[in-house]
Amino acid sequence: MRLHLLVSTLLVAQLCHAQAQSSGPLTVENFDKVILSYEPEQMEHHVESDYEKAIFFLQSTQEAVAHAGGNVIYADYWNICMALLRLKEDPDVIAYCFTHAITDSPEDMCQLIAKKGPCGLDQVISQEFFAFTKQCNDLPAKEEFDLEEYITKHKIDPALARTMRAVQLRDKKYRDEKPVDWNKQRPLDQQNQRIVDSLFTLYGSYIGTSHVGEKLSTAMWLVIQHSHVDMMERYLPHLISAHAQGNLAQTPIRMIIDRIYAHREGYQIYGSQSGVDLAPEDIRAQVREKYGF
Repeated sequence: MRLHLLVSTLLVAQLCHAQAQSSGPLTVENFDKVILSYEPEQMEHHVESDYEKAIFFLQSTQEAVAHAGGNVIYADYWNICMALLRLKEDPDVIAYCFTHAITDSPEDMCQLIAKKGPCGLDQVISQEFFAFTKQCNDLPAKEEFDLEEYITKHKIDPALARTMRAVQLRDKKYRDEKPVDWNKQRPLDQQNQRIVDSLFTLYGSYIGTSHVGEKLSTAMWLVIQHSHVDMMERYLPHLISAHAQGNLAQTPIRMIIDRIYAHREGYQIYGSQSGVDLAPEDIRAQVREKYGF
């Protein structure tokens, strides 16, 4: 069995201080040291679209962890696992990464797998995957996010925090259901869009980390991401400004750019959107240079 035990505190410390770029293959032995700077070369056995998607997952995770001050969470490990699957890395390494994810937050991982499905883990590391998922029904329910405690801890505007939390909850009210009932979700999205426009008029900027802390910093972005292309284009410069001010990570902006290009041109730039072809490399280079990402 390839399931490896680990001490979470030690792992986070190792990941936070990983600086050396990877040279040679990724292994269980060097995983903790190099994964947050891992830059895999494209090999002959890589499908180009899978390779580009893997690079997006890795770079997005590395950037998100840096934005979070080096705090690595289960979702980061999950994204790394998805990248390693697409790169056809050693199953032992994928199993090791998966163990990191389920050790960090087993309750969240159960919910994530229930929502997204196995995504190929059931085939590549079936023993580890099923050994974990069969325990999901026996795990205690995840505690709800305590908004009032969060407000007190971060010393943020209570009214604004409650508004952004309500926006978050409306955004996923029916979106997490399969299939999505758009007759119910769409009016909530439109309500959220009106709120975002009002907040932007009031504050004159994106409502991000400095306003409402890390957990609520993407609430406004979610609404823009799930809106129409005109709204995405209208807010894109403000999202970029928010990133420059430390109020929003880079990955959400790349996702917005991909959605805009998917709507307008039928292709994407960074590889964040499923089922959408990548733009020709010369166009991708121009866009990356334009936005600085």
